[in-house]
Amino acid sequence: RETSHMFAALEDDDDEESSSEAASTALASSPRGGAVEGRLSAQGLDEAEALSSIYGEDFERRGLTFAVKVRPTHWPSNVAAPLVLLTLKVAKEYPSSAVEFIDVDVLEGRVPGSALAQLRKTLRAKADELEGQEAVHELATTTAEALESLATSAMDLRARMLERERVQSVRDEEDRRREDHQRSLQAEAKRKAAADALKSQVERRDREALAETIRDNDNDGNNNQEEEEDLDRREADASRYAADFKELKLLGRGGFGDVAHCVNRLDRKEYAVKRVRLPRGFRRTEARRQLREVEALASVFHPHVVRYYQSWIEEAKDDDDDDDDRGESSGIFSDGD
Repeated sequence: RETSHMFAALEDDDDEESSSEAASTALASSPRGGAVEGRLSAQGLDEAEALSSIYGEDFERRGLTFAVKVRPTHWPSNVAAPLVLLTLKVAKEYPSSAVEFIDVDVLEGRVPGSALAQLRKTLRAKADELEGQEAVHELATTTAEALESLATSAMDLRARMLERERVQSVRDEEDRRREDHQRSLQAEAKRKAAADALKSQVERRDREALAETIRDNDNDGNNNQEEEEDLDRREADASRYAADFKELKLLGRGGFGDVAHCVNRLDRKEYAVKRVRLPRGFRRTEARRQLREVEALASVFHPHVVRYYQSWIEEAKDDDDDDDDRGESSGIFSDGD
């Protein structure tokens, strides 16, 4: 077994009480390699039994010496884990007294010498703290934790390179995701800016189109007004009726003429204008009869009679004649409220 040479060396260093007589009575064989029960206290024997149950074949005791094989609990799967032998020598009074001797030897794997030296110091300090208590299991646990802390440094060059590549790959992936997110934000900002610009352009075009429509309507209104005024001017050149009045609608028509609702172009007041047609080639007696009607209206002032203002005679237009036998003729006009 791996511990046989260690126990042989330790037995050579025993004090005089470890005589041949004690050795002959103590080296009774046992399933765990010859445990000597007579030299430990009852509490120490109980701890040895518990350690045998916990560690199995990795634990062995000879006399006052305990040996435990310790491996790290967590270790990279692609690197061989170290295996060390923790050797402890105790006094007869243990655990009432502290552990007297502590050593750590590497059985498998690689552990730096500086790490071993530091581990021995740590175990010595821990053993002194545990004086009066069962310390073997605690010291074995401390050894395993110390080995686990060496996991990164104990990795071989290839393993460290692979680990660096893995870490770099993770970092590159994080950088890529960060860059993708940043590009996504920038693209979203550009889309929003383009949408806002398009919206502003459409609104500007709508405003311009509305302004153009308003201008066109104003121009159409001005053109219509100019056309009406031009027509009125042309009509005024040929007719006092057209020059002084703007006809709104026809109020009525009779056997001697018609009455129109008009607006005076000068005073902007509304008048009823009666227009009497004289047939082509009329006699002076017919004209006098119409004049007598005018004179009669001019002399009447009554609330139920339309007020008379004025009369005149002018040449009638051909398209205003009602009958085919009426041609160019004169007419009498009167107006009132």
